[in-house]
Amino acid sequence: MTSSTTTTTATTTTKTVNPHLTFEHKRDAYGFAMRPQHAQRYREYANLYREEEEKRSDRWNDFFGTPSRLSSIAYQ
Repeated sequence: MTSSTTTTTATTTTKTVNPHLTFEHKRDAYGFAMRPQHAQRYREYANLYREEEEKRSDRWNDFFGTPSRLSSIAYQ
């Protein structure tokens, strides 16, 4: 009888992690990554943007409402 001895060696592999892939980006409404300083700047001006958008939408609503009123007056 012969005895044979097997030795196994454990290999450890170290994976390097790419920091760009693990960094969690903040994203805008369209899914684009945003830098923190841009998000901060948006927060500073958010009220101004909201007010401008309300004014703009009111002007568009007035514009689209005007032809229907004029056409109803013209046919009377």
